[in-house]
Amino acid sequence: MHGIRCCFGGYYVSIPAHRILANPGTITGSIGVIMQVTNFEDLYHKLGLKNQVVKSGEHKDMGSPLRPMTAADRHILQSIIDDVYDQFVHAVSEGRKMPVANVKQLADGRIFTGRQAKEAGLVDQLGGLQDAVRVASELAGIRGEPKLVYPSKPKESLLKYFIEESASQVGRVLEQRQEGTPVMQYLWTGQ
Repeated sequence: MHGIRCCFGGYYVSIPAHRILANPGTITGSIGVIMQVTNFEDLYHKLGLKNQVVKSGEHKDMGSPLRPMTAADRHILQSIIDDVYDQFVHAVSEGRKMPVANVKQLADGRIFTGRQAKEAGLVDQLGGLQDAVRVASELAGIRGEPKLVYPSKPKESLLKYFIEESASQVGRVLEQRQEGTPVMQYLWTGQ
């Protein structure tokens, strides 16, 4: 389970859980909020492109990459970021039963390994999938070995199979021709 990430959204949805497990090497946390807006105005100018906007309100194109951000736009967006951040911090505080001040010390956007997250109180214990299954079955009161149900794999369509098989055949023929090997081919006349 190395490399599995439980940052921002993944961690946010796990907060109300009865117990949170993390692999020691996983990346978790990233408690914070970010919004980025790239401005292409100079590039458009160099290319001789002009943007024309018709909008229903002053801020309808807020965050547009084709115009500078105004102070009013920045204020509105910052208030949204601050509100979402506050909601996130309070959700962590409530879910992890930690004082808001303690959460804010951790909520600067940094990431933690699973082991660091456990030390910080962001997760309850370290473990992998089997540990999580065991804990979930205990919490659910399941006796004996729990049965894991995995989603069925989507079946490929017959058309996709024929297209892929045809492409594979063409590739083999082309390889054989390049090697100078005689190639037997069939011509279908469509009748």
